[in-house]
Amino acid sequence: MSQVTSVISNYQSGVINDIVDSSSISILSQVSKASSYSSCTTSSFALDSWIPSVAQSPSYIGCQISNGSNATTSNCAGANFASAGGSCNGCMDTTSILNTATYATKTAVLNALNSRYTAAGCSTFNNDLANVWNNYYSIKSNAYSAVASRASTASSKVNIFVTNITQTLNATFTNVVSSLNAVAQSVTDSKYGLVAGLNCKLIGEDFTTFTTTFCQSMFTVFFFSRLVVGCASFGLLFAVCCGACTGVRFYKHSIRKLNSIDNTGLSDNEV
Repeated sequence: MSQVTSVISNYQSGVINDIVDSSSISILSQVSKASSYSSCTTSSFALDSWIPSVAQSPSYIGCQISNGSNATTSNCAGANFASAGGSCNGCMDTTSILNTATYATKTAVLNALNSRYTAAGCSTFNNDLANVWNNYYSIKSNAYSAVASRASTASSKVNIFVTNITQTLNATFTNVVSSLNAVAQSVTDSKYGLVAGLNCKLIGEDFTTFTTTFCQSMFTVFFFSRLVVGCASFGLLFAVCCGACTGVRFYKHSIRKLNSIDNTGLSDNEV
């Protein structure tokens, strides 16, 4: 929010350019040059260059006074402005000097300029700068003032909120961190903690050994189990074959025995 209010203030004070059309910029450039008004013969006029702001960033209407001093409302207040003497000359900060309660109307601005540049030929410049003030500086200042006021209020509220949150959260986090440190100490203390003397490298090596042993053992078990099952299967197949052959042989002997009894003519009882 501080950055927001700063940017709004910079637009309002002319530090940042808020116009892009070439015709408007050319008018601002014209009133900044004494050479544009050669008919103004007041001696102090050539010592002044009226620019939007002495703190332009980046510069868009340059000061025409080489190595000129920066004149703001603090240098040009009251009688200093009319006399055009002392430090009230050089790079004239138009926004700072004219956007004050003293110059609340176009007429007030024009009267002040007429008092400063009194030669008859200076009237063109005086009227041009008064028109620029009336159609640009005054309108812009009024438009930005409301926005700047709301942004300033919001910034103040945010700062209060941040202060309250910071104080509350700092206390809370301090308590939490203290509690966590106490718990961590009881676990990680090298002498009395839960993991005192614990060597993670040894645990890793043991785990690797266990894994290797388990895998090798399981492979051996499954390998020999396959052999045992294979041998047992062949033995079972042999037993089944023997049983089948024995049954067939017994069956055939039974048939032959019955046939031999029938051929003697004897009854079953006689036999």
